[in-house]
Amino acid sequence: MRTYSLTTDSVADHQWSLRAASPTPEEWSELTADPIPATVPGEVHTDLLAARKIPDPFDGDNETLLQWIGRTDWQYSLNFDWQPGPETRHDLVAEGLDTFAVITLNGSEVGRTANQHRSYRFDVTSQLRPGSNELVITFAAPATAAEQAEAELGRLPVSYHHPYNAVRKMASSYGWDWGPDLAGAAIWKPIRIESWDTVRLEAVRPLATVVDGVGVLQVEAELQWLPDADRPVTLATEVAGQLITRELEPGTTSASVRVEVPDVELWWPRGYGANRSTPPPYGCPAVMRSSTGSTPGSGSATSRSG
Repeated sequence: MRTYSLTTDSVADHQWSLRAASPTPEEWSELTADPIPATVPGEVHTDLLAARKIPDPFDGDNETLLQWIGRTDWQYSLNFDWQPGPETRHDLVAEGLDTFAVITLNGSEVGRTANQHRSYRFDVTSQLRPGSNELVITFAAPATAAEQAEAELGRLPVSYHHPYNAVRKMASSYGWDWGPDLAGAAIWKPIRIESWDTVRLEAVRPLATVVDGVGVLQVEAELQWLPDADRPVTLATEVAGQLITRELEPGTTSASVRVEVPDVELWWPRGYGANRSTPPPYGCPAVMRSSTGSTPGSGSATSRSG
């Protein structure tokens, strides 16, 4: 797999911009026409503050003054240069979008989101092109979106005036007893392009337990194949020096491997056994290899078990 980062701190030094995508109060009307620099990952309030377009939301009554931000649509834009490699599948992977987003690449819509608490993956093979590309992510006003969702779903009891429980967005961003009401929009986690072939590890779930002093690790994997995949791959994991493999035929969407570790070193809760300052050193890598020995697609994942 080949990864192309689209974050501000990547080696490509991407320059994101942010602008208001709906009317704003007169004092801030320039934000609809003149984009400001944006940081990704980041958030609309911090970008506006960094550009000196708003006062500190935590100072005085500025929280009330800036309520319009949560009732404004916001648009993040990036022009970037991309060059293809040998891979045939290209995915736009967004680890976190907050929250009600429409994503377009080179003018074509590739997806919509409405959940801050999950990641998203979009096939952009047909939209991505060699050379210059334009990625635009437009977020609907979060305060307005929550009210619209409440109108559709019906009113539920809430502790504060925003219907935060009608949407999949962090409830405290609408205000809480310990924090201000600063509902905003954000590309709040990394975003990138992943290019791959044949098959990729879609998810890996290590399940660890102990039976009569023997450590038992069940590694469950989910796989995504390209339609034209025609060769088997090997799923492998190595724990405590033991290498366990399993060959998978094309189209196999789930598989598991089991590893047993005699006299496994345990990590006890405090006061229940021999204490350690760190977990036992049992890594749990999961790797896919083709019949030629190469690693196809998104072919590895690593976690810790113990």
